[in-house]
Amino acid sequence: MAYVTHNRVLEKMRAGEFTFGMQLRTRSPLIAELAGFLGFDFLYIETEHFACNDETVEGLVRAAQLSGITPWIRVTDTNPENVGHLLDIGIQGVIAPHVDTPEEARSLVDAVKFAPLGHRGHSMVSRAAEFGVFLKPAEYLEAANRNCSAIAMIESGKGVENLEAILDQGIDIIRVGRGDLSLDTGFFGRQKDPAFEDMLRHICAVAKAKGVPCGTSATDVETTLYFKSLGFTFINLVSDLEYLRRTIPPLLKSAREAVL
Repeated sequence: MAYVTHNRVLEKMRAGEFTFGMQLRTRSPLIAELAGFLGFDFLYIETEHFACNDETVEGLVRAAQLSGITPWIRVTDTNPENVGHLLDIGIQGVIAPHVDTPEEARSLVDAVKFAPLGHRGHSMVSRAAEFGVFLKPAEYLEAANRNCSAIAMIESGKGVENLEAILDQGIDIIRVGRGDLSLDTGFFGRQKDPAFEDMLRHICAVAKAKGVPCGTSATDVETTLYFKSLGFTFINLVSDLEYLRRTIPPLLKSAREAVL
């Protein structure tokens, strides 16, 4: 099976379906594989705030592919060599933090897409191209441009102001980093403020008008429905570490109390 010719989450997004992902912080290939079997649509590998080398990423991508989940990764920069290397491994979505200008958006697209859409370096002996054994070059280039996503994070007032110009650069998906956005715009700790909610609605409306999926994070059904009501179309529902942090303490406390 040529993994680059299929992208589970994009197929659902293009069909207008609401989609869900899980953020992976532990670097565990077992959890990466399990996430797909659990039914998540995409796996969000975190490397902006957590260390993860390329060999580890390759193992995580392989595990994700085994269970049919689409592997995304959040990077620290859009250096073409670094981004291209990750795409050659088999990553199908590159998330760039703090995309504030159309120039930064263009840099991301250039790194993710092959010509004529961008300037990604080409290799037919990469893992993503199945080492050139089964895919013809033209087939690989077309599939990669269609199924490898440039994902911009909107995390500042400047990013909101420049949103239309950012999306016009060829961005496939946007994700709103509400924590940084609220901090930058003076709403930290007040994300239910009507003015902040209006900002989120505006972002979603602009994205919808451009035909670009727009997502954020949530931790439960209630917040998922809230963000859906604002216009978001996909949710990073949980992270592996966050799930452990939230569920283990009360479970352990109850167990300790039960045996006393």
